[in-house]
Amino acid sequence: MISLEEFMASEKPKRRSKLDPFKDDILALKQNGYSERSIVKYLELNGLIVSQRTVNQFILNNKPEEKATPKIKVTKNQTKENKESKSSSVPRSFDWQTKVDESELI
Repeated sequence: MISLEEFMASEKPKRRSKLDPFKDDILALKQNGYSERSIVKYLELNGLIVSQRTVNQFILNNKPEEKATPKIKVTKNQTKENKESKSSSVPRSFDWQTKVDESELI
């Protein structure tokens, strides 16, 4: 059996990406609508020459995980009940000439 220290001494970790120091900048640019081409230009201005494909792959591998929203299955009966309850609760258009009863306000 090999100890952790022995393993770490014999095996070096994988090389980090040369884009790692710019990770926050790259993701911020992408989130704000910048194209990969624009990001490549930004990196070139900072002394790093990479391809657009490299930037694209880096973004795909590092994009923040989105919280999955659970899908709710709606049955036909539930849909019918929702339509009936909506139609009887509030009129669709506001009639500005009709006086508002203040006791009905929330």
